Amino acid sequence: METGRQYRHSTELELPLQARSKFTKPPSMFSGPAAFLFLVVLLTFATPSFSSPGLLLTEHFDDSSFASRGWYDTDATVSSVSTVEKYAGAGSYSCAFGVGATGCTGGTPKRYLITPSEELYITYYVKRSSNWTGSGSIDHPHIFYILSDLDGNYDGPAVNYLTTYIEENWGAAGTTGVFRVSTQDSKNIPGYQVQTPSPLQNRVGVTENRDVSGCSGRLIPDSPSSVECYWASPTWRNGKRYDSSAVFTSGNKSAWHKVTTHLKMNSISNGIAVADGKAELWLDDVLQYSNTNVAYRTGQHPTMKWKQFVLSPYIGVGSPVAQTIWIDELNISDSPPGTSIKYPQPPVIRGVIP
Repeated sequence: METGRQYRHSTELELPLQARSKFTKPPSMFSGPAAFLFLVVLLTFATPSFSSPGLLLTEHFDDSSFASRGWYDTDATVSSVSTVEKYAGAGSYSCAFGVGATGCTGGTPKRYLITPSEELYITYYVKRSSNWTGSGSIDHPHIFYILSDLDGNYDGPAVNYLTTYIEENWGAAGTTGVFRVSTQDSKNIPGYQVQTPSPLQNRVGVTENRDVSGCSGRLIPDSPSSVECYWASPTWRNGKRYDSSAVFTSGNKSAWHKVTTHLKMNSISNGIAVADGKAELWLDDVLQYSNTNVAYRTGQHPTMKWKQFVLSPYIGVGSPVAQTIWIDELNISDSPPGTSIKYPQPPVIRGVIP
């Protein structure tokens, strides 16, 4: 999906999410039978606040201390957080592109390891400068990348077993924007490191040892908006895109909007891939795109999951203008937002109150 990008490597860091619980202590004014009655009521009806078991990442972007919150390989500076443009809290992530720049001037949070999951809901708020035009081409800017559990913790995003991109594209004119989910699984292309002969041929129904993003045919009824298969030395690369209709215009792009993306791995039946994965997109809680026939994997990697989340906006051809995008209140979970919080059943105390 991209060429020429270099990722720096640093000491590996993995920090687990911390679960927190809060309980309410009974007021000291209760004693004797009244205290017992209060305890029965409290334990029977109270619902203590627990971290959602389905929540994989929450980032408020209130400051640039991303490493302290589990991000790694980060190069973010203080200027990566705006305390002026924000949806909520103290700040938002600010990615300012200079003219001709491929990356954000203030750096990026970069990488975060999540619990390997076959299903993800990614929710965030986004706003752009009034002159936002994107890349000025039919590709890019890449915003979010999600790498598989077969890919290394420091692998670049362009040649992998599976990279899933969540982004938007504003076309050559830069006047209207579409939501886009893209994939590349270039390491699954047979002979991906050999230039000739071309690997471009339909292998569906012949072998599960194949890619799903452009070089080995389409698993019906998977229906991407476009696919590609091309040589970019030293490897073959592929890509497929799932685009919504135009949902952003010059009239609404510079306001805060809520974006939710739902991804779900396709199933494998008797060692054979089934095109029943999902790619769905909501804008301000209104469904804009739904594809329930996506193929992300084959029987070659039947248990492959998403594991690594990357926030590192990138415009491969260089930004055509000086422009900024702000992102705030990022949440990633493996169950639908608003339904993932599960409370344990409170204990039932039986007894006779004296």
